[in-house]
Amino acid sequence: MKKLPLGIQNFPEIRRDNYVYIDKTSLALKMADSGKYYFLSRPRRFGKSLFLDTLKCLFEGRKELFKDLFVYDRWDWDKAYPVRFSHRGEQIQQDESFFRIKQPDGYHPR
Repeated sequence: MKKLPLGIQNFPEIRRDNYVYIDKTSLALKMADSGKYYFLSRPRRFGKSLFLDTLKCLFEGRKELFKDLFVYDRWDWDKAYPVRFSHRGEQIQQDESFFRIKQPDGYHPR
């Protein structure tokens, strides 16, 4: 019997340690495909941090974590997505390599 992930907000830990996980990757795929800005507002303890961690792993291309989930065969795992996630008031450390994304025309923003 699978364990409940009480207080666990780490997507890789939930998948790796065989906790119960309700697959919301169809929503993540829909959000990514629409290309809009989102403000995630939900009550406390309602899964915001876990969903953000799921998105982070998805955009990092961690395919092995999504086996048997909706998004597994629908996501372009070969594509690189330069995305930064920050929540809970964390400070973002600027990494110069993040700003050196090669554009098709050779232009490098920054």
